[in-house]
Amino acid sequence: MRAGALPVPDEARPNQYLFPRDREYGFTHPGVLVTRMRPSRRLNPPGVTRLLCLACLLAGCGPRAVTRVASPTVPQPILSTVTPIPTATTTEVPSATPFPSATVMEPLPATAVVPPTEVAVPTALPAGLTIVPDVIGMPYRDAREVMLDRGFSLIYRDILDLERPLGSVLAQEPAAGYPWKTGGIVTLLRAFAPPAMWTGDKCYPLKIFSRSGRLLFYVTLEQDRPYKISTDFTYGRTGIYDYQMSELDSFSNDEADSLIFEPETNGEYVLALGPFEVSQGDLDSHPGGIPAGCLFVTLPEE
Repeated sequence: MRAGALPVPDEARPNQYLFPRDREYGFTHPGVLVTRMRPSRRLNPPGVTRLLCLACLLAGCGPRAVTRVASPTVPQPILSTVTPIPTATTTEVPSATPFPSATVMEPLPATAVVPPTEVAVPTALPAGLTIVPDVIGMPYRDAREVMLDRGFSLIYRDILDLERPLGSVLAQEPAAGYPWKTGGIVTLLRAFAPPAMWTGDKCYPLKIFSRSGRLLFYVTLEQDRPYKISTDFTYGRTGIYDYQMSELDSFSNDEADSLIFEPETNGEYVLALGPFEVSQGDLDSHPGGIPAGCLFVTLPEE
């Protein structure tokens, strides 16, 4: 043996195995085999081995300095213990603005905008039509003049109304603003309030103050009570009407003298007698009215 040479035991020979202290220092190389000589415990103490390993790692000769031996075994995939980051982390954080920005919304294509269709409005009425004026609330005489000036004909109906001014127009047909044929008929409903008639056995005296017409009165009746309406008036008929002057019952004055009426609702009803016709001489001879008999509205059980 030469001077200074390390004694090698006879049984020492190259061998392939893993670094015995790699796992001790936390360095593992799965599937990596290294070639080295069996160390001598006397000349290579553990402290020296640690220093050599550390110096090799610092010099960058760790895994690249070893000789890799191909393994016939297919390497297994390394399962990561780190939880994958969900794709939801790419979602934008909503803005603190209470209303979304207008830049977020995409504008509609130009082809999707449909301009409104313009409708031609006639500026003049067709020939033969006239707009019906508004005469509601006007006195009947004034309303009549307005309708005649516009070229309309008219008729009127009396409506029992104890609150509106006597003779004022309550309604009209056709309505105001409606295009109506020139010369057409317009119906006006006017308010009227005839004298009040009482109930009981007392005679209500009848008098005539004009050459022709009808005598009108209103009476308040109670529901489901039978009333006897009687008179000795000799002209035309005697009838009872609702507030719209729709006839409910009547009798001829030259054939009968009474009727029994049972109202369906409480309210005011109109009594109409006539028509009548007298001469001007009779009116002149009776300046206080021509006496024409009595009218009674009684309850039979009384």
